Amino acid sequence: MIKQQRYASIFLLILGSAIWGSTLWVRMAYPDLLVVFPIYFGSAPNLGTSMMMAPALVFLSTYLQKKAASLKWIGSCAIFTSFCQILSESYYLYSHQVAFQWIDILYGIVGLVLVVLVYYFL
Repeated sequence: MIKQQRYASIFLLILGSAIWGSTLWVRMAYPDLLVVFPIYFGSAPNLGTSMMMAPALVFLSTYLQKKAASLKWIGSCAIFTSFCQILSESYYLYSHQVAFQWIDILYGIVGLVLVVLVYYFL
């Protein structure tokens, strides 16, 4: 079980990094696409971030404790990650004087639900 959780964590870290990095690269290289697809290219980095943070905590936990993480711990990591992401998104919106959009928060929550489901079905 511990090996499966580590492999799942590494997979989710790579997948989240790919989503996060590719959408930021597309936003930087092709700013017109942000106008055409604002919902995806505007909010997808939140999906990538949420798919990176909780698995990183789970991987660190399994590495340090030398035992598999419980679903309770994985859920706690997901809730903590969601809380941190909402705080950082709120700070970004406040500091840049941008209108609040629920889609950013929803993308993050969807990413965390996917993470918890991956660990649940291991």
